[in-house]
Amino acid sequence: MSTSTIPAVLDALVDALKAVPGLSGVGVFSGPAGDSGVVECIEIGSEIQITESAAGMGGIRDERFDVEGSVFAIKPGASEAAIRAARDRAFDLFAEVETYLNDNHTVGGTCATTDISKGTVKQGYFQDGRICSIEFTVAVTSFVNP
Repeated sequence: MSTSTIPAVLDALVDALKAVPGLSGVGVFSGPAGDSGVVECIEIGSEIQITESAAGMGGIRDERFDVEGSVFAIKPGASEAAIRAARDRAFDLFAEVETYLNDNHTVGGTCATTDISKGTVKQGYFQDGRICSIEFTVAVTSFVNP
């Protein structure tokens, strides 16, 4: 019995993304990474919106939640080439997340379905380089029997 599938989904998703060959060396976290020192990062679960309703007799609940996530990449330099490199790498990272969820929509059987949508692309700079981030949402449906 469980009151929510959120912990299982987040754990399975982070573990699976860490094993994706295209994400080797990328920090993958089930919450805000904080000052982790990584230059390429995926954060999933910094904010989660939850909705539950009765799914039928016997106490089974239909659980739906939207998991906020983001990817970011930092590239050194102050040139247009650095801006493009950061943006290109952020989209490469997002493509890996998107491909995993398209191919594994139950996240290892921890939920019924997932659907990913793009949100916001942000570009910025700091003293030593350029950064690009992509914020996205993963809509999850599952069933719980509290």
